[in-house]
Amino acid sequence: MSLILQLKEEHANLLHLFEEVRDGISDKNTTGQELIENLRDLKEVLAAHLILEDKLLYPKLATAENEEARKLGKKFSEEMLNISPIVFAFFGKYILVDVSKLKNNSEFEKELSGIIEAVGKRIEIEESQLFTAYEKYCK
Repeated sequence: MSLILQLKEEHANLLHLFEEVRDGISDKNTTGQELIENLRDLKEVLAAHLILEDKLLYPKLATAENEEARKLGKKFSEEMLNISPIVFAFFGKYILVDVSKLKNNSEFEKELSGIIEAVGKRIEIEESQLFTAYEKYCK
């Protein structure tokens, strides 16, 4: 499987996992334990995805012959250095909270919505700009 195809599949999985967490908050049938497991799964998938980008995507762009591809790779890599701590702080903040409190926590819901929106926008930009540059200049 190509790197870009793998990253796109991971993007789809990440968005699905975020929605499972969001749906689990309002679903009376979702237990607190299921919600925590979904958060842990989401964190693990996201961490693995970011490692893959850091080890394979950004370095390849950084050494591309095309200057625009190099600049784009550097820009996206630097942005992730700012985004990742915010996202992982969210997980750190809520992963140990009493799960029964998450289902009625408006701050958690608000932060989750903000993270979902930010990740969704990032995915759109990566797939339309970064992955296109990678496929054009790094194959």
